[in-house]
Amino acid sequence: MAIINSSKMRQSLLLSSLLSLGSLTTAQNATASNATASTGASATITFPSTTGYSTKTYNYALASTYLPNNDFSNEQLAFLWDQVGIISTGAINTTVSPTPEPSSFPRPGYLHPMVPPYISNLSNAQLPADFKWGVAGAAFQIEGAAKDEGKGPTIWDFMPHRQIGTTADNTTGDVTSNYYYLYKQDLARLKALGIPYNSQSIAWARIFPFGKGPINEEGLAHYDDVIAEHVKLGIKPVITLFHWVCRRVDGVVVGNQLLSC
Repeated sequence: MAIINSSKMRQSLLLSSLLSLGSLTTAQNATASNATASTGASATITFPSTTGYSTKTYNYALASTYLPNNDFSNEQLAFLWDQVGIISTGAINTTVSPTPEPSSFPRPGYLHPMVPPYISNLSNAQLPADFKWGVAGAAFQIEGAAKDEGKGPTIWDFMPHRQIGTTADNTTGDVTSNYYYLYKQDLARLKALGIPYNSQSIAWARIFPFGKGPINEEGLAHYDDVIAEHVKLGIKPVITLFHWVCRRVDGVVVGNQLLSC
């Protein structure tokens, strides 16, 4: 039996596996024609050294320092999103003007009390007059438009796409309720319902797509308009500055655990 004996030959075969089928056939024919064989008790086949490429060994642990990220180009942003995967898009991709809201809404059906009836000491309890109540939503859970208008990827864009089980049903935040484009409509509904406060978080990757560097004008203008719409409708905005969404370049994820942010 012939024995292939050359580390260069093994490297040549590995390189050949990366070629197209047509190129691979050509390479195989050329290799066979250049091979020399010896006969005897231990027959071997030898090949000439492959030229046209160089080899090197790599070990990240030997790096003296990490290279700084100073590339804030569109190409680099696209590279970051390529690590996330295919992003779904919604049917709406521009801000929608609100439609008229009804003056009254149907009342909800029977609601089970949160406090059991046998706890009598709370039967006459009332919220204090200065109690502030309202509704809330987190940017990742309601905005959608995951990569629109210059937004950079976050750990929560990355994990549901790459790690099965990050969310209970493996859904992503790509589209959600599309609040990013429907906020005028949604806020008009809150006003019609008499909601006094609305709390939402800021997706900082819309303002700092790379975690540092230039500010994304479109992201900043978007949130400026969202706040202005609150004020116009008489709804008091309550901003959550951090809701567990780090930019992909800030957070290091192992399994489902965020190690740093």
